[in-house]
Amino acid sequence: MDSSIEEVDILGLAKLAWDLYHTCYLVARDAPDGFRQLVNELANLQEVLRNLRDDVNSNASFFDQLDEGRKQIFGRCLRSCFMTLNKLNELITKYQSLGIGDGKQLFWQKVKWVSQRGHIEELRSKTMVHTCNIRLCMSSIENSSLARLEKSMMDALEKEYFSSSFDTPQLRDEESPIFPLNIKNYRVAELEDTSDTGDARATYSRVNSQRPSLASNWTRHISTSSESTLVSGQSDGSVYGANTPITPLVSVTKRSMSPTMINQTTTDPLFTERGAPPVTKTEDPLELHKSLAERVETPQRNSGHTDVMEAVENAMQQLQQVRLQEQSRRPLRFEPQDKFHKPDADINKAFERSAYNELKVRRLNTRDWLLVAVWWLLKARTTLNNCEKPSFADARGSLSPSTDSRSTSHQAYADLMKSSYILYEIVLKDENSRAVLTDENRKLIADLSEGIKEEFSQFSAVDIPENSALRSQNLDIWEVLQPEENLENNDLFDGQKNARWITVEQEDAGDEEEKVHFRTFVNAGIGGKKFRMRTKGAPYMLLLSTRDGESEPKVTICNQSGTLCLQRDFVPDDLTQLMRISNATLSGMPGVKISEPVSLMFEHMSVSISFQYEADLVHFINIPKAYFNAVWQRQPVDSDQSSESVLFKNSVETLEQMKASTMKSVNPPLVQKSCEVRILERSFGEAWRSIRRMVISSSAAEKAPRCIEFFMPMSRVQVSRDEHSRQVLIKWSDTCQERSGKTDGNYNPLYSYVYDDNSPNIGLSLNFRSQQIAENFEKAVLNLSIQPTFSWSQTSSSGHVYDVSDTGAEQKQYKAIQLFRTRLTWKYCDLYYLYRDTDYVYDHSNLRVRFPQINHTDYISSLVDKLYRADTPVVFSHCAKKLASLQADFSDEATLRGFMSSLTPYELLFSRRALSLVAKSKSLFSSKKSKKGDAEVQIWRKGNSIQLAARWDDEVPDKWFTMPVVSGKIDPSKDSNQAGFPSTEYSRGTLIDLANIVSRSPRSASMARKERSVTITFKSVRDRDEFVAALEGEGYGYTNHGI
Repeated sequence: MDSSIEEVDILGLAKLAWDLYHTCYLVARDAPDGFRQLVNELANLQEVLRNLRDDVNSNASFFDQLDEGRKQIFGRCLRSCFMTLNKLNELITKYQSLGIGDGKQLFWQKVKWVSQRGHIEELRSKTMVHTCNIRLCMSSIENSSLARLEKSMMDALEKEYFSSSFDTPQLRDEESPIFPLNIKNYRVAELEDTSDTGDARATYSRVNSQRPSLASNWTRHISTSSESTLVSGQSDGSVYGANTPITPLVSVTKRSMSPTMINQTTTDPLFTERGAPPVTKTEDPLELHKSLAERVETPQRNSGHTDVMEAVENAMQQLQQVRLQEQSRRPLRFEPQDKFHKPDADINKAFERSAYNELKVRRLNTRDWLLVAVWWLLKARTTLNNCEKPSFADARGSLSPSTDSRSTSHQAYADLMKSSYILYEIVLKDENSRAVLTDENRKLIADLSEGIKEEFSQFSAVDIPENSALRSQNLDIWEVLQPEENLENNDLFDGQKNARWITVEQEDAGDEEEKVHFRTFVNAGIGGKKFRMRTKGAPYMLLLSTRDGESEPKVTICNQSGTLCLQRDFVPDDLTQLMRISNATLSGMPGVKISEPVSLMFEHMSVSISFQYEADLVHFINIPKAYFNAVWQRQPVDSDQSSESVLFKNSVETLEQMKASTMKSVNPPLVQKSCEVRILERSFGEAWRSIRRMVISSSAAEKAPRCIEFFMPMSRVQVSRDEHSRQVLIKWSDTCQERSGKTDGNYNPLYSYVYDDNSPNIGLSLNFRSQQIAENFEKAVLNLSIQPTFSWSQTSSSGHVYDVSDTGAEQKQYKAIQLFRTRLTWKYCDLYYLYRDTDYVYDHSNLRVRFPQINHTDYISSLVDKLYRADTPVVFSHCAKKLASLQADFSDEATLRGFMSSLTPYELLFSRRALSLVAKSKSLFSSKKSKKGDAEVQIWRKGNSIQLAARWDDEVPDKWFTMPVVSGKIDPSKDSNQAGFPSTEYSRGTLIDLANIVSRSPRSASMARKERSVTITFKSVRDRDEFVAALEGEGYGYTNHGI
C-alpha cells in the first residue's frame, strides 16, 4: 500500500472535523453569514469523512482495491484536508483563549470580523474543495478525470489566494510528504476513548448513529436528465423530443441552519426541554453547493471566489454524470399496467390528441409529465374519497349509490385513466428514457404506479363505467387556464413552486421545512371581476400547511400548469367566512350551498374559491379553528374601561425560557420552536395606566396548540441584542415576586406579591428569522406606540418626549418623558409623566435638568398585605402613581433647551445663573440687599408673548418667580452686568405652570400677585448682553438639535 495512504488516520481526521464543526456550531447562531457558511461546509465535510470511516471500517481492503494513481490522489487530498482543519482549529483556539467561557454569547464580541473575514472565506473555500475531492475519490470516476478536476480546483484556490493577498493575509497549507498523524489505518467498531476527548467521541458516535447513511441518501434530491443532455446543457428529453434547458445545480434555495439550532421534546405546557445541539443535516452531495450562484452574486466576492465555486460546481456535475451512469444500471421499480383498465381506442386517441396539442405551446420533460400524472391521480383520489359509498343504512336497504355519485365516480375513473396513460404510454413507453431517469423521477414513478393500482382496485368489475359513459366525461389532460393565469415562460412547473405540492403521498408534499395538513381540489375565480371565469371540475389545488420557524397556518392555491401558486397566512377572518357557509349548510338554511364562493386576497390578486364537498370544507376548517380557539389570548381585548392594540407580532424560530438573574438556561432547558410572539398594549382612560402583555403561541402544526401570556410593564424591560444579531435577550419583572418584610402588628408576617423593576424574574431568549425582525421587536419593547414630539440621542443621554392625554372626565393633557438607560450590554427605558404644574432645576453650567418630583407608574398585584401566601395564580390588578426624581444630562445647550421647549407651548430662548434677582418697592428708602442668593433666570417666548421665569434654591419657600416682559422696557443700568425693569406685575410660587410659564401654589397668598421694579444682576457682562439680545430677538435663540 502507498505510504501516503498507509499513514492516514481516517478516524482522527473524522474526529477533528466533527470537533471543529461542533465548536463552530455553538457560536454560529449570531455569527456573520460568512462564518455560518463555513459551518455548513464543515457539516458536509464531517459527513463525507464519516462515510469514508464507515467504508474503511466495514472493508479492511478498502484502499487495497484502489489502483496506485487513485491512492496517491486520495492521500494528497486527505493530507491537505488535515492541514486546512488544523489551521481552522488554531484560529478558533486563539479566540477561545481570550476568556470567552462557553463561547456561546460573547464569542463574536471578541472576534474582529473585518480582519478575519479573509481567513474565514479562504477556509470555507478550501473546505468546500476538500469535500468535493474526497467525494470524487470515493466515486467510480476515472483517474484521468479525477486528476483533471483536482487540478482545476487547486488552480482556482491559488487564484483566490493571489487575488485576495493584497487585502488580508491568507492561510497557506504547506505540502508535506509525511502525513502529520502517524497512526495506522485501522477498523473501528466503537469509539471507546476515555481520555479528555471521550465525551466528544461519545457524542460523535451517538449523533452519527442517528444520522442516515450518506450512501443511501446522497442522490435523493437529484433533478436532471440523461448523460447526453448533461453535456449539452439540456434536461432529460421528452418522449416527444421537446427538450428543456437543464436547471443548474446552483439554482436551488440556500440552506438555512437556524431551524435545527435547538432540539425539542414536550415537558412544559408551552416550553419544551432542549437536548444537545444536533448535527446540521448535510446536503445532497450532488446539490452540495446549491447556494453557489447566490454566493457568486454577492458584492464582496472577487474573481478568485468565483473560480473556486465554478470549479467545484463543474466537479459536482461530473460526479452527477457518474451517478447517472450508475443509475442506468439499476432496474426501474414500478407496478405493471393493469390491462383490465386500459382505455379503448377512441379514448386513447382523445388522450393522445390532448397531449400533443399541449406540446405545440410548451416544452415538457419527463418530470413535467410525471407531475401531470400525479395531478390526475390526486384528483381521482379526492373524488373517490368523497363519493357516496353503498350503505345498508338506506331506508330501502339499497346498496346502490345515487346517480350523481355514479357520475362522479365515472369522472374519477377517467382521471385515473389519464394518470395511467401518461405514466405507461408517455413516460415508460420509451426504453431509452428509462435509463436516464433521476432518483427523484424513479421514486415518483414507483409511487405513482402503486397509487394508480391502489385506486383502480376500488373498482370492481360491475363498477367500471361503460366506454360510452366514459366518453361523456372530461378527457382533457390539461386544465383550462383563466386570463390572469399567464404563462410567463415555456417551462412547466417553473421554479419548483407547484412541484413541491404535487406528490403522491401527502407527507411528501412541501419542502423540507413544510408540512401539509390537508389538500383538496376546488373551483376558483382568479383575478378581478372583469377577468375571473366560472370553473367546473375543481381545476385548482387548495392546501393548508405550516412551515418550520413560523407559527401560523398557511393557505396555498395552485394550478396544474405551474403558472399560479399563491400562498399567505390563514387568518381568523378567513375562518369566519368559511364557518358562515359551513354553519348555514349544516342548519339547512335555504339558498346556501356548499359551493358558495369565499373571497381570499393574495397580495394584489383576488381569488374566489368554492368547495365541491362538504367533508372537504369541514376538514379544511377544523385545523385552523382548533388552532385559533387554542390561542385566543393573543387577540386584542376591548372593554368599556380599556382598549387593546397589537404593537408587534411575528414568528420566532426558537424561544427559550432563561433564569432572569443569570440569563442562563434553566435546568432542564425549556424551549419552544416555531412559535409566534405578540406584544399588545392596553390603554385605559388615563394614559399613565397603560400596560402591556406578551403572548407566545405555539405552531399550528402541533397536535395540541397552546399559548401563554406574560404581564409587561411600560418601562424597565431590559433588552440585549448585538447590532447584527437575530437573537434577542429580554428580562423584566412581573407582579408576582413574593415579599414578607411587614407584619400586622402582632408579629404575623404579611405577604405581598410585588413588581420590582430592579430585580427581573422573567427571562427569555428569542431567535427571530431575520435581523430586521429582531430589530423591530427591540423597538417595539423600548418605545411607545405613539410618535414622539421631540427626540434626542447623545452620548450623555437619549430619549423621547410624547404628548399624552386622559380620555376620562377631566381630559388632562400632559407629557410623557422616556429616558433610555444602558447597563453593560442591556438597554432599557424609564418612563415618567409630567403634569402642567411642576418643579425643575435647570443647570446651565452642567447642561443638566432635574425634576425633584415627577410621576411614574407602579404596578400592583392581586395579593397585597395578606396573612397567607397565594394559593391561586397571582395576576396584575391595577396601576398606582408613584413619585420619583428625574435627571437628564445633555451634550450641548441647544438640545437641552430643545428638550425644555418640548414640554411647553413656549420656546426657551435664554437661561443663565444670575447673582441676584431683586424686586424693589417704591419707597424713599433704599431697598435691602436680597438674601435669596443665586437664581436661574430664563426667557420663554410664544409668538409675541415673552415670559421671564426665575428659580431660587430650595431654601426659598416660594422659589419660582415669573413675570411678563415687554420688549424695549429694560431700564438703563449704571452697572454693566445688571438688567432692570420698571414697575412690573409678577407672581411667586412653589411650582411653575409650564403651559403658561406662570408661578403656582404660593405658600403665602400675598405672593400670588405683586407689582414692583425688578433688577437682575448677572455674573458677567456677556451674560447680561445675551439676556438683552434674547429679549430683543437678536439671534440668541433656540435651534432644535434633537433627532
